[in-house]
Amino acid sequence: MRNGQIFESYTLADTIYDYDVTFWGISPYVHVEASPVERLRLTAGLRFDHVGYDYRNALGELTTGRHRRPASTEITYDHLSPKLGATYTFGPGLSVFAAYGHGFRAPSEGQLFRQGQALNTIGLKPVKADNVEAGLRGQVGQRLSYEVSVYSMKKTDDILNYTHPDGSQETVNAGETLHRGVELALGLALTESLRVDASYTLARHTYESWRPREGVDLSGKVMEEAPREIGHVTVSYAPGFLDGAKVLVDWTRIGRYWMDAENTHEYEGHDVVDVRLNYPVGRGLALFGKVVNVTDARFAEGATYTQARGEEYAPGLPRTVYLGLQYTWGGKGGAAR
Repeated sequence: MRNGQIFESYTLADTIYDYDVTFWGISPYVHVEASPVERLRLTAGLRFDHVGYDYRNALGELTTGRHRRPASTEITYDHLSPKLGATYTFGPGLSVFAAYGHGFRAPSEGQLFRQGQALNTIGLKPVKADNVEAGLRGQVGQRLSYEVSVYSMKKTDDILNYTHPDGSQETVNAGETLHRGVELALGLALTESLRVDASYTLARHTYESWRPREGVDLSGKVMEEAPREIGHVTVSYAPGFLDGAKVLVDWTRIGRYWMDAENTHEYEGHDVVDVRLNYPVGRGLALFGKVVNVTDARFAEGATYTQARGEEYAPGLPRTVYLGLQYTWGGKGGAAR
């Protein structure tokens, strides 16, 4: 029973799902590597997936309502997935690479047999993905390493949850989604004790073709809960005068993203700073500490919007301090974590 926004009691309802599922799968593959010339390395692979489910419904088929149940059945999927790659090394400071991969994923047990109000989840198609990636990586001197890459991935029959205006969800195949981005990574050893590692991703994830229900066309919309940018920087310090001690400062940036598939409400993004330390105090014994969200920023681990419930946020931790001792049998102390 609900009193305003507070639930004060509850009543047990009928069982929604009761079933047994046996999953089987066999996925043989072949992988080949070759170097036709000294600086060129080629890779190729092929994988065959034969997977399936044996589903037995103990409650019987139900074809109406918000918690429908498919009849007992067996489902099998077969698929071939190739991949190709090439790397050419100009020298220790520069290598260029390119790769193509085709991916396959069968629907999960929950997506297939927890039907909800969908008309047919047994008919869900497997997800297929084609990904092309290219970039360069290398090392400058003994202190600086880097990597830059671009990618474009197209998914067909992507399995997504469509949220109805009343807040209920159903699992459906999307016609096509497109994922494109640039990824940067940098590692710099400033001194023997001080190091900086950074990564940054700028990406765009869109529904190219998705008509989840009659009269609803989300084609061309940006996917919800898919940040435009993600950044991460770690500064690590291991002072020589404190043997084995290490301090790490982590900064994470999550950029703006849409909270709903219709692109009507937006989460502004956030920045969070954490600090971790580790100090061995004896053989196998280490003191560790962690401060989460040093600046006590208000942020959301996840943010969504539905017409039925409005904006909903899963709040991240406020400033939180952890202290402890770690003992490793036969060890010489722990590592910062």
